[in-house]
Parts: sequence; C-alpha cells; structure tokens
Amino acid sequence: MKKTGMNKTNISLLRKRILCLILLISAGFFVYISPKLFKDGLSSDQYREWFLPEKEPETVIVEIWHIAGFKPYTGSLSRWLENKAADFANGYVGVYFNVKAYSPMEAEEQLMRGSRPDIISFPDGAIYNVSYARPYCSTGDLVVYDPSAAIVKDLDELIQNAAPVEQFKKGKASSCICDIRGAGDLYRAELIGKCPYFEAEPIEGSLKKQLIGVYNGIDQNKIPYAESYIEYVLSVKSQSTICMLGLIPAERSAKAEYEQDWLKKLYESSLAASSPPPY
Repeated sequence: MKKTGMNKTNISLLRKRILCLILLISAGFFVYISPKLFKDGLSSDQYREWFLPEKEPETVIVEIWHIAGFKPYTGSLSRWLENKAADFANGYVGVYFNVKAYSPMEAEEQLMRGSRPDIISFPDGAIYNVSYARPYCSTGDLVVYDPSAAIVKDLDELIQNAAPVEQFKKGKASSCICDIRGAGDLYRAELIGKCPYFEAEPIEGSLKKQLIGVYNGIDQNKIPYAESYIEYVLSVKSQSTICMLGLIPAERSAKAEYEQDWLKKLYESSLAASSPPPY
C-alpha cells in the first residue's frame, strides 16, 4: 500500500514538471517569434499613454485675395470663389480656404502692411507678384440705347454721345455705356418701370478678364492645394456656373446660357475675340 501511494505522488510531481516545462517552452517560443512586441511591451508606459493627447492632423489655411475694380463684383465673385473653395475643400482634412475681397486700393494697403495672399484673383492689366496667372472669367462693355429716342442708330455715334448711366435711367439721354452687371441692373429697373426700354450692343475690344494665380513666396506645403484649387475653378463644372453672375466663362466648352439677347451677343463676341485653347 505504501508503494502504491509513493507511485501516485511521483506521477503527480511528474505531471506538474511536464506542465511547467510546456509553459516555459511556450513562453520562450513567444519571446523568440515576437521580440519587437516583447521589447515594446517592456518599455511602454501604458498608464502615461492613456493621458497623452492624440496627434492632431496638420492644419493648412490657404489665403485667397479677390480684387475687383467694380464694387459689385467684389462681393458676388468673391462669394462664388468661396463656394468653389468649400466644394473643393470637402476632399481634404485640415485644409481651409479663406477668401477676402478687396478693392485695388485696399489690396495695396494690405501688401504695404506685410500681408500676402497664397492665391490672388485680379483684373487683367493689374500688376501683382504672381508666379503664374490664368483668366477664369470676363466681362465686357455694351452701348445701351433707347431705340425710340436714339435719332442716330450708328453704333459709333451712340458710343460717342453716350451719357452717364443715371441720366439714361431717368430718360434724360438716349444712350449710355456699362458692363454686363450694369446692363443687368438697368434690365431689372426696366422690368419695374424705372428705366426706359432699351436695346444693347457689345462694344468690340471691350472685354476685361479676371485672372487667378499663385502668389510668389507661397509656402511650399500650400502649393499643391493652391494649384489644384485653381484647376478646379477652371474646370467645366465650375465654369458652367459663372454665367449666373452675368459673367463670361473662360472655359469655352462650359455651359453658358443667357436670357437676354445682348448677353448672348456679348458672349458670342467674346468667343470670336478669343483664340481657341491649345491642345
């Protein structure tokens, strides 16, 4: 009986030793195949890491200046640029576009104070320190005339005898000169009886382009976003919405629909005056 008890004890000890040996081999094998995980686990302070803030994505703010000599375009076209910036920025995390509208004098004051844009929208002929710029819309002048009051119907004479817009609006002159936006204002006044009925003809060579470009000295990290945004502004999708402002798109394949005949004429004359895009 004693011998049987001794055998059971020996068997129990043997089982324990085998189990310990299996555990040691398993632990050694785990350490062998996962050295990096094992080392990182030894060196990490999990308690401290719980309280560390998560790394925030880098924020990029692209400054856009819109400069227009004609005050109404300072507002309407800057809002258009803002809307396009909001659409474009949807594809990026942490990238924001800040659009500011200035008159040429206001922009000059900002530059003298040391402020600089990343992207700049400005009238053709104005000189700014840009690395490159491309036209993205245009407007043009029209001779507006009252066909019942205009004794001379020759276009050149109507242009030469043109009076200020307000005089024409009050019926004190037979013709005046204004751009698309001004003609649109007269058209809305005509609809409510505050301006004589008029017709309009585009003035050849009067097209004025608005350009958009990357400003020299822009942060290198912002260049890809600035260039991509400009390409988006020039895309057919974006250009097809610019005629709603009474402007002519720069992209010739963009959809352009105008209700008034004089707007259609000006658009057609702009196509005739523009050279086709290079292919």
